Amino acid sequence: MADYFHRNLEPALKAALKQFPAVIVTGPRQSGKTSLVKAVLSGSHKYISLETPDIRAFALQDPRGFLERNKPPVVMDEIQYAPELLSYIKELVDADRDKMGQFVLTGSQNFLLMQGVSQSLAGRARILELYPLALSENPKHRIPAVKNQATAANWMLCGSYPELHRRKELEFRAWQNAYMSTYIERDVRQILKVGDLNTFSQFVRVLASQAGGLLNMSAVSTETGISVNSVKNWLSVLNASYQTIVLPPFYLKFKKRLIHAPKIYFADTGTLSNLLGFSDSKQLPDGPQSGYLFENLVAGELFRLFANSGEKPAAYYWRTAANDEVDFIVEWKGKFHAIECKFSATPSPAHAKGIEAFAKEIPAAKQGIRAIIYPCDATLAKSLSSDKLRIIPLSALAIAKTPPELLLDSAA
Repeated sequence: MADYFHRNLEPALKAALKQFPAVIVTGPRQSGKTSLVKAVLSGSHKYISLETPDIRAFALQDPRGFLERNKPPVVMDEIQYAPELLSYIKELVDADRDKMGQFVLTGSQNFLLMQGVSQSLAGRARILELYPLALSENPKHRIPAVKNQATAANWMLCGSYPELHRRKELEFRAWQNAYMSTYIERDVRQILKVGDLNTFSQFVRVLASQAGGLLNMSAVSTETGISVNSVKNWLSVLNASYQTIVLPPFYLKFKKRLIHAPKIYFADTGTLSNLLGFSDSKQLPDGPQSGYLFENLVAGELFRLFANSGEKPAAYYWRTAANDEVDFIVEWKGKFHAIECKFSATPSPAHAKGIEAFAKEIPAAKQGIRAIIYPCDATLAKSLSSDKLRIIPLSALAIAKTPPELLLDSAA
């Protein structure tokens, strides 16, 4: 595949094929799942798409006949269109549990897909999540290497969906608008059966205005005219289909009074900047929302970094009523790693105030790295780093493919 971008998830996918009878690759629409499985498995697995109407009809009307005709090893793309197949796949897997990598299933709608998986393939399948391109997967066709505020702004504006980077001639705002329309029309109608899609569109835009900050469901309810329960239900669909990320607050029996509301992020900064009405990257560096957009960028990169390694650690934020705050607390390998991010090219000791306050509340044995991520010069970052505080340049995110490469090696 000449236009395929190699993905950091490839090693995890290959390893899973040797360890599980079934592997499920899920993630948002257009994140590159089909390209990934075709590139990695074209020589070993038959490929079939259940999005094709006649193939889907055959699978639903005669599942045993369908599976007899499409024997493993096989890739079944968009399995959420025929979830009834999962129980029949379970029969085949159970008939030969020692045979690994029999079925590779892909699907975009996590909410519907995972219902079927939990009922039919629990303990038999490895679940991997593929997000749109990470900075380290950037082919640089559209955006050069991300090293400073200007290139970070370009990435935040364009976003990370592979199609935008594969086809340089695409106008990214038109593509993003079409993507959201398709997502709302197909996925939202199917899952939520929302009658008024305009209200749902307004709901998504109100959420975008809160991205990087505390999620105020009552305010969303007031602005959209829907109930708080509907806000929760609609948000759960956005989360399940990988459009948003909700970060809960961190608790560890702190003496200080803590903030209880979750924080919300969008998985793709291009989607977010489009919803916020940005059309030029020059608007971002000095804009009032630049810090939130950068925090959103870092949140997405951290989630991608772990997901591409086949891991899903617990992640939180920490904020006290006295305004001590840490953007991200990542619980990984028995330690709590405190990560702050600042959209500034000039690292400052004042930016470490929240991290230092958090460290005082954590037992020494549980303390991981303390780090601040900046869109700054890598040489400057290394010179300012110490054993107590790592200064991580954004360029480190652009080369890191596994968590240790960022958390442990980036500023060593």
